[in-house]
Amino acid sequence: MNALDAMFAEDPDTTTKVLGFLTSIASVEQELLDAHLNCQAEKLGSITLDGQKLIGILRSEGRRFVGQLAATLGVPVRHDIFSGRAPSSFASPSGMVPVSGGRNLPRLG
Repeated sequence: MNALDAMFAEDPDTTTKVLGFLTSIASVEQELLDAHLNCQAEKLGSITLDGQKLIGILRSEGRRFVGQLAATLGVPVRHDIFSGRAPSSFASPSGMVPVSGGRNLPRLG
């Protein structure tokens, strides 16, 4: 049994919370993808669309749900998946490895 299984067995409400956060994160990700596609139009008839503002709001919501998920699980957030940038580090068997600009990543394994 791993730590998550033990936590979920001990507190079934945690399972419900985690599944809720994961569902919300997935929903925000889909809305963000849709917003990027719809952001190409800035004006629709007499209505002006502010796609960048919507994208910013969705990213903030995504960060909020990720933070709540991390707090529930008692882990740090390693990378802001809603930043629009690639991770500044990646996971290797020995832990997180920082990535410096332009260099090849170290071999895994």
